[in-house]
Amino acid sequence: MRPDAAEPYLRFLTTLTPAGVGQLDRYCTPDVHFRDPFHDTVGIEAYRRVLIAMYEAMEIEEFAVMAPAYRDAECHVEWTLRYRFRNALLPREPATIPGASRLRLTADGLVAEHTDYWDGGAIYERTPGVGVLVRALKRRIAAG
Repeated sequence: MRPDAAEPYLRFLTTLTPAGVGQLDRYCTPDVHFRDPFHDTVGIEAYRRVLIAMYEAMEIEEFAVMAPAYRDAECHVEWTLRYRFRNALLPREPATIPGASRLRLTADGLVAEHTDYWDGGAIYERTPGVGVLVRALKRRIAAG
């Protein structure tokens, strides 16, 4: 496998728009496994639905990827997502979520597994009502 095998997929993600979601099959296997704090899906159609739902809920202002690192058939990458909620009942000011992804690639460079690691509580913290509870719980659990 090329040392930069995930670059086309990462470029796709950083430039993705709702209209581009249909191109996912160019970069992923038909049975791609996608996981994040809110989803655990198998199959390209299920992954596509996750992306469509994300665009329905959020206006993505920027998705930035930093320094992919490769090891065998895996790529590990850190990223930041800057977004705004679309729902008028949720805060409209921009927010940033830092995260990391582990990608498992096939020999021909397709993504077979994409696992995102980020704090799902960051979304809940910005939700009216629930946010107060999440912040209080974090303070209570925090050391010191």
